[in-house]
Amino acid sequence: MAVRKGYKLTEIGENPENWEVTTFGNIAPLQRGYDLPQNQIEHGKYPVVFSNGILCHNKHFKVNGPGVVTGRSGTIGSVFYIDENYWPHNTTLYVTDFNGNYPKFIYYLYLFNNIKKFASGSGVPTLNRNEVHPQKVGLPPFEEQIKISNIFSDIDSLIASLERLIDKKRLIKQGAMQELLTGKKRLPGFEREWTTLSLKDCAVSIREFTTNEDNYLICIELENIEQNYGKLIGNIVKIKDVNSIKLKFQINDILFSKLRAYLRKYFFAETSGACSSEIWVLRAITLKVLPHYLYQVIQTNAFIDAASISYGTHMPRSDWNIIKNFPIYLSTSSTEQAAIASVLSDMDDEIAALEAKLAKTRQIKSGMMEELLTGRIRLV
Repeated sequence: MAVRKGYKLTEIGENPENWEVTTFGNIAPLQRGYDLPQNQIEHGKYPVVFSNGILCHNKHFKVNGPGVVTGRSGTIGSVFYIDENYWPHNTTLYVTDFNGNYPKFIYYLYLFNNIKKFASGSGVPTLNRNEVHPQKVGLPPFEEQIKISNIFSDIDSLIASLERLIDKKRLIKQGAMQELLTGKKRLPGFEREWTTLSLKDCAVSIREFTTNEDNYLICIELENIEQNYGKLIGNIVKIKDVNSIKLKFQINDILFSKLRAYLRKYFFAETSGACSSEIWVLRAITLKVLPHYLYQVIQTNAFIDAASISYGTHMPRSDWNIIKNFPIYLSTSSTEQAAIASVLSDMDDEIAALEAKLAKTRQIKSGMMEELLTGRIRLV
């Protein structure tokens, strides 16, 4: 096998000549965190890091920052970088000694190596540090560690700013829905009166099941609807590839998950298809309400809250007998309904564009980690 100039062949593949091949145990060993019962937490400034992140702050700390922490039990695989002094909870493992390495680089190295694969246990998964420590990794010189870390820190800053902007845009849209879908704020040029109808008066819950003639319809399961976004994800199969009977839907129908409604799984159908019986197929009575207007209504916090009044504890499902009486405020002018739906849809498009940019940025970061943390691309 030909090796590039300036590289050497090692037990973990081709590595730069001035990189050391070592183990996590040698460069950044892990240790179990410290007990901190809930009744002993004293509110303060020092973050307490649990397996799923910082959940509170305490008056006292156990470890001097900066630090790198990962989940030991419960939530496995997440890795956290802490700038300040902190308390690693006993549900975590934390780096006890960076052995002269750049802490932020160690954070990215742990993140890249996906230590979740070392978890064991079927009930409550547990991460054993003795399984992680022998993992072999390539280690660049200190100055290169800093350069690599700075690249990823800049990308992380961009990701964080995009996440904040998306959250802000979502809040703005929720406020706009509250104003526009209740008539509190009118769009210019519209003066027709508004009315209030219950959901059952302007939409029908369709219960039409698939037959053998529907084999080539697409089939949407709950896992195919992304939370909050109204988008399809994952592998969409055909009816012929599933074994159970599904509900049919058509163009302009609205799909809404009645299972755990608080997850906000909804979708506007732009083609015909079939879906899980755990999904309501809502068909607008167009003489009363336009489908795109109704689609915006079911995204409001008020509708989600009403749909979240459920029966069943393990698998909570929305109760149609409750939600059918949900009040819907709407203009008697279909033109005004269309204008409102268009304004809100434009806001959705703006958010979707930001989400696409965020996804692309995350993808770029993942690709750069693959190149920079293996030495395939150098910054020297």
